[in-house]
Amino acid sequence: MAYNLVITERFEKKLAKFLKKHPELNNQYWDTIALLEMNPYNNSLRLHKLVRKLKGL
Repeated sequence: MAYNLVITERFEKKLAKFLKKHPELNNQYWDTIALLEMNPYNNSLRLHKLVRKLKGL
């Protein structure tokens, strides 16, 4: 089951600026996004639960 990521216009602008500064991370970024879309619970993503104000998000 593939998941659908919601990417805002604001995020796209910040991403473009970030990748312009760090072009060497371009491939790694897209690989991570593809993995996140396929399975957001994959252990290789090294994600953790949010705490305090962001708990449950």
